[in-house]
Amino acid sequence: MPRSGARPDPGGQVSVALGAVPPERAGMASATVTMTREVGGVAGVAVMGAVLTARFESVLRERLPSGGAADTSALTHAVTAGGPAGGLPERTGRVVNQAFVMGLHLAALVSAAVLCATAAAVLLLMRPPRRDTAAEAAGALVRRS
Repeated sequence: MPRSGARPDPGGQVSVALGAVPPERAGMASATVTMTREVGGVAGVAVMGAVLTARFESVLRERLPSGGAADTSALTHAVTAGGPAGGLPERTGRVVNQAFVMGLHLAALVSAAVLCATAAAVLLLMRPPRRDTAAEAAGALVRRS
């Protein structure tokens, strides 16, 4: 039973890691998988947020006139910080919505590309499990006798 606050292992990564290492290294394998998952989640959110924000601001700069209520840096900060973007002229509000969606699309494409690259790297670099030649030899001896 997982301890309170522990996350379930939906993909079975910990189980796979534990099956691939000797029992005396099980704790290290479990900790490594958990740490990698946590770091990946934090880095993924940060990178995707940066991609979304950069694309959002770039679209605003392209589509809105500079200065006044359409100051793109202030508008970008207000929207990405979760503040209200209300009270904008209708055209500016539409551009803000379109820019945000375009940022989300680019972030999704970047994450899909990273996922594909990671899958390709795993397929290319994943080694087959080590064969335990001592256990095989012992099994052969038992079968002969």
